[in-house]
Amino acid sequence: MKNYYRSLIAFVVFLILLQSVVISVAGLKRPHWGDEEHFVRTVRLFGEEISLDRLKHYNEMSTPLPFLAYALWGRIFGFETHVLRILSVIIALLTYLLFHRLLFLLFREPKIAFLTAVFLAVHPYMVGFSIFVFTDMLPILFLIVACIAIVKQKAVVFGLIVGLMGCYHGFHAKGGAEGVGKATTRAVVSSMVLILVFDYLIARLVF
Repeated sequence: MKNYYRSLIAFVVFLILLQSVVISVAGLKRPHWGDEEHFVRTVRLFGEEISLDRLKHYNEMSTPLPFLAYALWGRIFGFETHVLRILSVIIALLTYLLFHRLLFLLFREPKIAFLTAVFLAVHPYMVGFSIFVFTDMLPILFLIVACIAIVKQKAVVFGLIVGLMGCYHGFHAKGGAEGVGKATTRAVVSSMVLILVFDYLIARLVF
């Protein structure tokens, strides 16, 4: 474990340096980049009102969870673009750190964990996600969390939760395609909440 913690500390130092360079070069207050403008607009829309009607009518292809996360952040700290970008940096740092952890759990080799996590962090595709307001990084974070759960053999419990919530809300869906969309949203939200609760309980009782 000493080698793991050395690898982790080295990776944390690397991330701090990398993000410092990215922020200084790109700038938190620079104009919107690429599709970022309409994502920020949708986040502010969710910030005005978080309701089932808003979930039904927002004009994006992405799922609502990232917009909800940014909207909640905005309600606390403000909806200025540079403030929303701070959340992007935090999500990116968590994603990279958990990816490093996942690699160590899979290979038990600190050097592999460090080098592969560094490769991910410096990839140009990921650099943009690590500072600008896009919806891609949060699903990547949850995917890594799910992979860690599988490695730690919690997948059966989590899969059962997702299946039960999907069935329950699916059987109670009403109102055609609109009702199915609402039921899907409720199933996702309830599954996430229960997974977080059971993850805590399993960690406390089993590990």
